[in-house]
Amino acid sequence: MQNTEEDKTLVGSNADGAAEERTNAVCSDNVYGASVTGQCSVAADSPLVSVVIPVHNASATLEKCVAGLTGQTYGRLEILLAENASTDGSAELCRAIAARDGRVRVMTTETASVSAARNAALDAMRGEYFVFVDADDLVEPQMLETLLAEAGGADMVMSYMDRVPLGGGLRTGREYEPTDVKFGLEDVLGDTKTGVGMLGTLFRASVYGGLRFNEALRFNEDVLYMFGCAALGGRVRSNGMRVYHYMIPSVPYSVKYYNSDYIPGLIRFTEKARELFTAAGKGDEFAAYAFYYYCGAVRAAARCEKKLTPETRSLLRSFASVANTKEGYKAYLRTSLCRTKGIKARVEAWLIRRGLNALYRFIVRRTKL
Repeated sequence: MQNTEEDKTLVGSNADGAAEERTNAVCSDNVYGASVTGQCSVAADSPLVSVVIPVHNASATLEKCVAGLTGQTYGRLEILLAENASTDGSAELCRAIAARDGRVRVMTTETASVSAARNAALDAMRGEYFVFVDADDLVEPQMLETLLAEAGGADMVMSYMDRVPLGGGLRTGREYEPTDVKFGLEDVLGDTKTGVGMLGTLFRASVYGGLRFNEALRFNEDVLYMFGCAALGGRVRSNGMRVYHYMIPSVPYSVKYYNSDYIPGLIRFTEKARELFTAAGKGDEFAAYAFYYYCGAVRAAARCEKKLTPETRSLLRSFASVANTKEGYKAYLRTSLCRTKGIKARVEAWLIRRGLNALYRFIVRRTKL
């Protein structure tokens, strides 16, 4: 997506980047509302961290999200607000936030695309490290300091996260062990003790800064990006501290994902992921994940409110011919993707492997399978 130079200029500070040279930044606004105002001393030669935030109709949550970043105990950062075709005043809010803090920069894209927005920010970033944050999520004030403390000798430092329902309550995410390993494709899906996710993870720009998101994908674009990172290798480290809070949308999962549009998107994603595995010399290993994603497509079809179009049904049959294999099924049963879900996942896989989709649909619509 093309951006004008005006779109990418620093808003709220001089063009020489004076805001980056400050050695003391005000830290305030704990993510849970308690004031923690203070000074964070940061050496002028400390690495600059770019925080990438795609913004689309996020006026209700953006202020609090950004407050958790401007209030970081590590102050040498730039916050890149990549506004994309908002209709709720988010663009104006981005500019107002930038006017208050010289570390905030704003760029715009003309279409409502999270991938195009992130790519625009990646094109404009100047940091030695970068982090992705969503505009409706929250972070702890020590997130960047915590991640950078682990960055020596690592190319990626993983952030653990909680999953918090927007309606209230706290739901803790999966536990992963502290680790320091070479990053591989299998780590992306959590099929190891690493389980690297994209949000809140610190990336070294010299290793991963050249990667871009596939703007043709509407679903799983973040997973495909992580596959791209894994194909480049590098070392990933984590210490187990929870510093990122993923806010679960109020829109039910079934409404957001289980529709006829999701299935073609999932198939396109799987094809791109297979290409990355093959290019990395791990094409045979992808069979388990291809079956896993085929199960996801069948699940979506079973829970879809509307009748699938003939085109979507044809896509699903073609997908089955390459993904619903004996080798993939057996390999999937051995993965933690299946084992951690217990008997439910095994029954689902057994039905889908045997092509009993009508029976599966009947069971799904009458049970919680």
